[in-house]
Parts: sequence; structure tokens; C-alpha cells
Amino acid sequence: MRKPLILNPNKLEDSVRIKQIKNNGAKIVDSFKESINELFQIQNPSQHSSKILLEEFTKYHKQKQFANWIYYPWNNNLVRILSEPLFTELRTARNRDLVTKDEQKIFYNSTIGIVGLSVGNSVAASIVYGGGAKRMKLADFDRLSISNLNRIRTSLINFGMKKTEIISREIYEINPYSELEIFGDGLSLKVLNDFFIGKNPLDIIIDEMDNLYLKVQLRILAKKLKVPVVMATDNGDNVVVDIERYDLDPKRRIFNTDIPEKELYS
Repeated sequence: MRKPLILNPNKLEDSVRIKQIKNNGAKIVDSFKESINELFQIQNPSQHSSKILLEEFTKYHKQKQFANWIYYPWNNNLVRILSEPLFTELRTARNRDLVTKDEQKIFYNSTIGIVGLSVGNSVAASIVYGGGAKRMKLADFDRLSISNLNRIRTSLINFGMKKTEIISREIYEINPYSELEIFGDGLSLKVLNDFFIGKNPLDIIIDEMDNLYLKVQLRILAKKLKVPVVMATDNGDNVVVDIERYDLDPKRRIFNTDIPEKELYS
């Protein structure tokens, strides 16, 4: 999986790279001016109509070079956006009446694992759109087929592409400062520990896979590590939502059922 390049124009090497990319015919998208205007209004609501203050605000941010260029190699787009703290503040500004500042910070700095990227594709995108989870771990072995287009937000152009690649591109195009760990061969017992722990231990896992055996093994480890599990699945015309708060109750039964766990493990 190729990641976008985050290029800081204040660094000589990055500045040279930006010029090269521009000269090679990249499509330029410059959101800096509009973003600064929006940021000023957000930070100065009582003075949002002051042109003098806006000019000073803009001048200050230009001098400080609070911006990066983001290059997306898969579509040859070069986008200028604010640096991460300001970009995040601006991107989540309309969440303020929905979540508190502290809640937003926790949400953004969390690490979320998603297994199964058919339904999980929309889950991952919704989390990022909502301003959450800078860090994500995404697992799926499958590639896009035509029948997947009833639930995956993508296009025919991506037919045959790995589902992990499809959602990763979408996430990076929403928030290029995201940090993604990709498990492109899907979840297995071999990588289960790395998925849960690794560089960034999970805060929560969202289970959208079909493999019942791995669902059980996932929950055994989740109980041990006290990681909550959320699952939504079809049940005919209905939907079952299962929430297992192993962080609060590590003795909770798997799937919240009365089935003896020895039968689940066998």
C-alpha cells in the first residue's frame, strides 16, 4: 500500500520534491486560503467579519508556513492543506455541539481495528469522517467483486483491487495524517497478536468478518487484553448489534450468550 507523501515546504528536500511534482503535471489543489478564512472564523467567532484581523491572521500563518503539500501517487494530485493540528481543528469544527473537546481528542487519538472490509468499509470511512481514529488497523484478504457494490462505496474502476487498498485510499484522501496498518492477507491466528498489540495496541475492535472460528479466537484474545468488541451483522431482514465490553467486564461470555464456551472453542 502506497501512502501519500507529506511534504513540508520549509524543508529544502521537500521543497525540491514539490517543484518536481508540479513540473511533472500533477493536478494542483490549493485549499490554504479558504482554510485560513474558515479557521479565522472558527477561532474568532465574535470578530469573524473583521477584514483587518483576517488579513493579520492570514499574514501570520503564511509567515509561519503552517501548511503542508500532500501528494497522492495513485491519482497524481498535489494538495496544500494546513498542518495537522490546524487541519484537525478545522475538520472537526462542526462536531463541537456533538462531542466535547476532550472527547474529540480521545476519539482522534484512538487506535481502532476493523476486520472485514465489506460492511467494515463504510464503518472505517464513517469513523474518519466523524473526526476519529488517526490510527487504524485494517484486515481483509479479499478483492473487490461486482457483487460487493451493494455495500462498498467505490466504483467499477477499482474492480479486482484489494479491499484494504480501496478503503486506505479513501481514508488518506479524507485525512492524509492518518496512520494505517494494513493486513492485506486478512486476519489469522498467525497475525492475531500483532493485530491487537503491535506498535499501537487496539482501543477497540470492530468485527465484520464471516469466519466463525476466527470470531471466537478474536474474542478470546480480546477478553485477555480487555479490548471491547463491536459487531453488526445481518439476520434476515434484521440487524444484530453485539457489544462486548471486555474492558469493563473481562469475565463476560463470548457473544453475550449462554452457550458454554468450551463448545465455542471446540
